[in-house]
Amino acid sequence: MKKVLFIVHEYYPYGSAITNCLNPIIKEMKNQKINVGILTRRTHQELKKHEIINDIEIYRINDLFNIYNNKVINSKNKFEKIYNKIILKFVWLYRTKIKKDNDGFLSIKKSVKLGKKIIKKNSYDTVISCSYPFSMHKIAKELQRKFNINWVAYQFDPHTFNHTLDKSLINERLDEEINTFKNVNRIFLPFENYEENLKTDLKKLKDKYYPIDFALIKKIDYKKVNDNQKIVFTFTGTFYDDIRTPYEMFNFFQSINLDYEIHLYYIAEKNMIDSINEYKKLFKEKLILHFNKTKEECDKALKNSDIIINIGNRIPNQTPSKVFEYISLGKPIINFYNIDNDTSKKVLNKYPLVLNIYKDFNDEDINLFEAFCLLNKDRVLTFEEIKENYKTAEDIAKEFIKEVNKSNGK
Repeated sequence: MKKVLFIVHEYYPYGSAITNCLNPIIKEMKNQKINVGILTRRTHQELKKHEIINDIEIYRINDLFNIYNNKVINSKNKFEKIYNKIILKFVWLYRTKIKKDNDGFLSIKKSVKLGKKIIKKNSYDTVISCSYPFSMHKIAKELQRKFNINWVAYQFDPHTFNHTLDKSLINERLDEEINTFKNVNRIFLPFENYEENLKTDLKKLKDKYYPIDFALIKKIDYKKVNDNQKIVFTFTGTFYDDIRTPYEMFNFFQSINLDYEIHLYYIAEKNMIDSINEYKKLFKEKLILHFNKTKEECDKALKNSDIIINIGNRIPNQTPSKVFEYISLGKPIINFYNIDNDTSKKVLNKYPLVLNIYKDFNDEDINLFEAFCLLNKDRVLTFEEIKENYKTAEDIAKEFIKEVNKSNGK
């Protein structure tokens, strides 16, 4: 592998959890003198269709829906903003609810057309498609068919058994996944998805699977700047009605007899924002809300926190990638979870400074929580201690690249 083209739905400067997971891999590729290109969406008008950032060549396909959506968000004309939001909502409902289209808003046809041009131009020998959404793999499939080059898929999230998608279409997604991956050379995926897939008809793809951890645990040098006499808890992340909500965590904190502040750096839909604001009235100065902040602001808040809050997913086959970033900081972590086979709990099982709190808590849990916080609020694990139980991002990146080369017989 000398030249590789990644196909991803999001990439910097407007990244995602997948972008964060890919960065250490791309960094290691550059260390190994591997040329890297990116095929992704253009979601904002100010983004160039083609540019080079940090020696990475980035090609963007217009996502007209989101270009228009982001233009509406920044509009200063109130009437125009409301009118266009209604139009966009109907477009979104039509695509996702009526057409049941889960391919995202990146045109497969246009992406394949551009992909063919840049592969010819740059002589890429490997294509790595990354989902979600699954359409990234459909694009790669067409490019592999045209050029017969090494194709590797990285499934960060499940497709067939994705609990956020229409359950009535599971069989259709199963056929789609098996047929799409017929000629892929390797499929990287998280361990929990690998284990689940082997219990289903997806076991037909067993020989292509390679389970791997997220490449996110790295050494972070920082100094906590926090003169607050209260215990500062911090959560950073996105809330979804069916996947991850803060309500059980809020209910738990109502019973806590400590001097504390909860800093919530979050993104959520309108109905959840309204509910969270109601809890703000209840907690008053103990709950500080920070809506839609940058990753840099979130990272700074975590570094200045005493204790990190993680809220596990309600679905058993998706791990919040944030958990691995939390581990890197070495701080105490409180993991609030709702299901017995919580994926965050599995990842944190080897972490020395974690306390798991189930949704159906009792007085013993409250006493344990208060004692844990008072004992550990100033503790920070060294990176050497973390490495005793977890692979580093650099280790996983090297493992990934080695396996990609093996998949092509190199």
